[in-house]
Amino acid sequence: RSTLFPYTTLFRSPYPAALQDADQALRWAEEYRRKLPTTTPPLVVLGEGSGGALAATLSGRIGDQIGPSIGSTVLVSPCLDSRATRRSYARYSEDGLLSRSLMDHIWDLYLPDSADRVRPEVMPLRAREFGGRPPTLLLSAEHDPLHDEGHEYLARLESAGVATERHTFAGQIHGFFGVLALPLGERAFQAVVRNLRRYAMDATSAMAA
Repeated sequence: RSTLFPYTTLFRSPYPAALQDADQALRWAEEYRRKLPTTTPPLVVLGEGSGGALAATLSGRIGDQIGPSIGSTVLVSPCLDSRATRRSYARYSEDGLLSRSLMDHIWDLYLPDSADRVRPEVMPLRAREFGGRPPTLLLSAEHDPLHDEGHEYLARLESAGVATERHTFAGQIHGFFGVLALPLGERAFQAVVRNLRRYAMDATSAMAA
């Protein structure tokens, strides 16, 4: 079963509104899971763009032993740091829908207090510890300013012993994942489906053992 929830967008309300919405949704989903008549695997969280930041933050709490259990994380072109200094910003910030100036504007709206921009619960890449987090799948677009921070985040997870899987889609821009009419958009979607099926089978087998 899957649950989609609308959260307060970064454009409408500053931090911590969106994170609070995500946390409430996760707790509701966990309560619902526990009431199901059959034992089910721990939750999977999936987020794209700013939703990826929320998913990574919630998964980070598992490493800190805070909040409901999460069995797997799926990040699609996640936004994980406010620093626009990585190579992908220099190369691709004018290639598609997402530009450096737009990202600066988004951060000004969501985090008007610059002191919040170093908080790990807002910037997952600012965390000091990455161990204990759930296995993570990353899907990234080659021509996305956010490309490098997603792969840097995955490298931090791998260094901490977290299982990871990654797919980079050549020639694609930020937002391609939701366009199933594109061949690579469909391929990315199917990569998520395969990952979730494998997780469900492995988790179910582990519970039955």
